Amino acid sequence: MMKSSIRTQIMTAFVAILTLTMVLCIGLNNGLLKDFYYQKKQEKVVHYYQKLDQLTNNKSENDSKVSAVLISMRDADNISFIQTTSDWSLDEVSANCVSNMQASELRHRLMQYILVWDRMDTVTTLKQGERYKILKYYDPIEGTSYMDCYGSLSNGTFFLMSTPLEAVQDSAQISNQFFMFTCLGGMLLALIVISVISNRLTRPLLQLAEIADHMANLDFTSKYTGDLNNEIGLLGNSMNSMSEQLESTINQLQTANEQLKKDIDEKIQIDEVRKEFLSNVSHELKTPIALIQGYAEGLQEGISDDPESRAFYCDVIVDEAKKMNRMVRKLLTLNHLEFGQDALTEEPFDICEMLTTLLNSSALEMQKKEIKVIKQYPASCMVIGDEFKIEEVCTNYISNAMNHVNGDMRICVTLEEQEDTVKITVANTGDPIPEDSLDKVWIKFYKVDKARTREYGGSGIGLSIVKAIMDAHKQPFGVYNTAEGVAFWFCLKKAPKEETDVQENENDTGSME
Repeated sequence: MMKSSIRTQIMTAFVAILTLTMVLCIGLNNGLLKDFYYQKKQEKVVHYYQKLDQLTNNKSENDSKVSAVLISMRDADNISFIQTTSDWSLDEVSANCVSNMQASELRHRLMQYILVWDRMDTVTTLKQGERYKILKYYDPIEGTSYMDCYGSLSNGTFFLMSTPLEAVQDSAQISNQFFMFTCLGGMLLALIVISVISNRLTRPLLQLAEIADHMANLDFTSKYTGDLNNEIGLLGNSMNSMSEQLESTINQLQTANEQLKKDIDEKIQIDEVRKEFLSNVSHELKTPIALIQGYAEGLQEGISDDPESRAFYCDVIVDEAKKMNRMVRKLLTLNHLEFGQDALTEEPFDICEMLTTLLNSSALEMQKKEIKVIKQYPASCMVIGDEFKIEEVCTNYISNAMNHVNGDMRICVTLEEQEDTVKITVANTGDPIPEDSLDKVWIKFYKVDKARTREYGGSGIGLSIVKAIMDAHKQPFGVYNTAEGVAFWFCLKKAPKEETDVQENENDTGSME
């Protein structure tokens, strides 16, 4: 049913287009061919008039050229030409290019045009120039029409050009008949070709309809196997893709319960993380609060009147209060970073200068602990980032290294320039981090060695702040064990050359002031 319908539509459309084209061409032939033919004839006559007008200005020198033009007009375009002299006799050159009878007839017609053309019923004006007129003349005796051009040349003599007008209407009818027979033959041949082509086109469409029926029954085994490089082939490939996607979607729906269970498990895990967070905060605050309360009650009850003991009690209370204050401030900072409340201000700055400043500020404490610092970075390196937040990252890394350095008591700070980024690494000698804890050190309140962390006052929040800052910068960071200890690293984008130059100029200006 579908195959017959498509074939019928294609053939009907083709026949309609061909018929319309044939009718349009015949109509144009009948309506416009005559005017087009007259226009071309007029252009040809005017062209020869202008050419002869130039040559006859100096007739004695151009007789041979005039004769050549007249012969060309006569032989190539069937245009006859006569020219009169001052005594109305025929010019010798033009008379030699026509027969005596034709010359006499043309001379007689020229005299009529000059004297009584406006009273001639057999004449129709087609075009009028400055010194010439183009007429259509009908000879009732011969039953022939002529296109005549008469007037005066630049030398003052009169001329007449005449060319017979062919039976344009008869020619158009013959042309239309030939065109119609040709179209009918072409239409018959085209119908045969269209029938073959439509069969080739409808066959894959039937295959696609069958595939669609299979897909409606959730059978996705049938595939389009055609090799057409057209819209039908594209449709077949699209149906193959749709079949694969539907099959994949149904498989996904079949596993929806498992995914739902996974989502529920994740929600439970998030709730557990929240509970763990509250538990960790409570635990972290419980110890310093208990110490502060105990020592404060001891002072209140006057357990010891020794000034040194009282001073010790006060130092413990102050120290624990500072630890609580630091932890609360870090929690607030971390909360702002994780919820995007602290926007980044990314500007070019010198990371090497920052590292040097931080190491110098920690130099006294490092000397007390007999820590050796190795600096492996250039004097200057401009990067892009939030300078204050990156300073927090570097401070956490250096502080973490100072708190965990052991063995050779060595801290190494290196900077490695890559294509578009720089990699800063802070490594320390000492005990490695257990492999199962490497990914957990960034979790809030996670502590590898809880006893030692308590000893130096760590809260387990510093590296979580590092993670939040680097995530906000969308730059990589990490930690790995080395042969001698542990190395923490992070990357930053290099500052563009022009921004580096501007920053250096600003620094130079500041130094001069």
